Amino acid sequence: HKVAPHPLGDGLCAWIRPVWNTDTRDAQDCMGLDNSMLLVFADLCLQIAGFVGLPIACIMGPLHRIFGQNSTNRDYLTWWGMGNIVHEDRSRMCEYLFWVHAVLVWYVVMMTQYLIEKKHREFFAERIHWLHRMEAPRCTTVMVKGIPTAYRTDAKLKAFFVKLFSEKSIRSAYVVKDVRNITLLRQQLGAVDKRIAAAQHSIKADSKPFLPFLSMEDPYSQLTHLKQERAELKTRIMQGQAEICERYKHSLAHDTSLQKGSSEPNHWLLQSASGTLS
Repeated sequence: HKVAPHPLGDGLCAWIRPVWNTDTRDAQDCMGLDNSMLLVFADLCLQIAGFVGLPIACIMGPLHRIFGQNSTNRDYLTWWGMGNIVHEDRSRMCEYLFWVHAVLVWYVVMMTQYLIEKKHREFFAERIHWLHRMEAPRCTTVMVKGIPTAYRTDAKLKAFFVKLFSEKSIRSAYVVKDVRNITLLRQQLGAVDKRIAAAQHSIKADSKPFLPFLSMEDPYSQLTHLKQERAELKTRIMQGQAEICERYKHSLAHDTSLQKGSSEPNHWLLQSASGTLS
């Protein structure tokens, strides 16, 4: 609605309280799911930095500085890193520091994985909430890509999803065919029809018009040539339509993509109004 979920004040720091009180649902209502999830991702990065970065900086940094044996290095910044530990030193404390690092590595892995999976579960909950609040037909429509050839008809595609879900869950299914060539031919046919109408109008007016698209001067010859061109275009359009119908008709009998041992990829890609589902 292009309205902030909480009103902002006039002070210099008046934005802090409204921003702090804005949760994911409020942000989702104002700017959509994708933008609100971007804020959630930024929050995840902050959590990882807090649970992983702070222990490393506050615990391992002082340990490297206090028990490191390379304090003679004038690069003071390296005193807080692992490089401050002298590898030739065989003291017990140096050995313990390496064991602390081994434990810390697993802490970083497990904590990061836990935070990511937690946000992932929250994302699915927010996504379902957003889909339930979406208006039809956007909330009830998915685009399917990578359909096997045996299912590339309206009836077969609907039967597949009815079997997968239920009869009540599927309202309709349509297979979009590639008709770009036919569309181009129809545009050419429309242009020829306009030229035929112009030639017929010139003949009725009993004049000798100048038609820049042809070199002939006789209007009757021009009209005959245009009619022949229109007939050829109609024939090519009918042939293209027949090829598309035959292609999808015979694909049902000759397709083997679903049989065992087939080398053709069998991957269905469902895309909803907000992105890929599976």
